[in-house]
Amino acid sequence: MKNLYDYENKIKTKIKNGEISIGVFLLSGSSFIAEAMANLEIDWMVIDLEASHASKEDVLHILQAINAYDVIPIIRVSEHNKHFVEFGLAYGAKG
Repeated sequence: MKNLYDYENKIKTKIKNGEISIGVFLLSGSSFIAEAMANLEIDWMVIDLEASHASKEDVLHILQAINAYDVIPIIRVSEHNKHFVEFGLAYGAKG
């Protein structure tokens, strides 16, 4: 199993090489939906906390569920608040 901090940033690599990077927005707190989406061979997944009911605990479960896939996790926080940004980065999001 990969460590969340060991992911290559495929988004930057593909853009530098002139390739297209494909991803999805997760508007759910469900780790089951997140894992199903991660299985689609996408490059990145935005876990959207602004437009969903997902909690910090949901985010942790989502990140655990997609850890087995080669997906860059990105968290869109619900507020411009230092603590929301810090928890996302501490859990292993890339941006």
